[in-house]
Amino acid sequence: MEDFKLVYEIKNLDHSIFRLLVKDCQIFKNSSFFTPTQMQIVGYILKNKEKIIFQKDLEQVLNLRRATVSGVLKTMEKNEWIQRKNALGDTRKKQILLHSKAEKIFLEKQDKLEELEKILKKGLSEKELKSFFTLIKKMQENVTYAIQERM
Repeated sequence: MEDFKLVYEIKNLDHSIFRLLVKDCQIFKNSSFFTPTQMQIVGYILKNKEKIIFQKDLEQVLNLRRATVSGVLKTMEKNEWIQRKNALGDTRKKQILLHSKAEKIFLEKQDKLEELEKILKKGLSEKELKSFFTLIKKMQENVTYAIQERM
């Protein structure tokens, strides 16, 4: 069991963060909620208002598969949080537009995510945070390389 400690610890942290989001931060306690992936999508669109956003952009930025992003966008469209519109000059591409309803929900929930960020950073120095992000980036690169090797 000790051989997989890193994998288990990362997964345990992920589960703990999600439980905290659900329980203490109450992000999912009302009828208008976003999943963490939906929050990332809305946040990305809001940060890049001046850009035209396509599904492919989200796949790359979030490091998610096409089918995953497609499913998330389909749900968001059904809930009237986004609209997909044909791109000028290429009807195969769909521009993703955010409804004001989604922006309002995001801004309400963003405070809770900032609270969670503070909880996670509590007691950590800048040096520790920098080391953490360096390690995470290296692990992500290792996994990406392993995936590419197996293709």
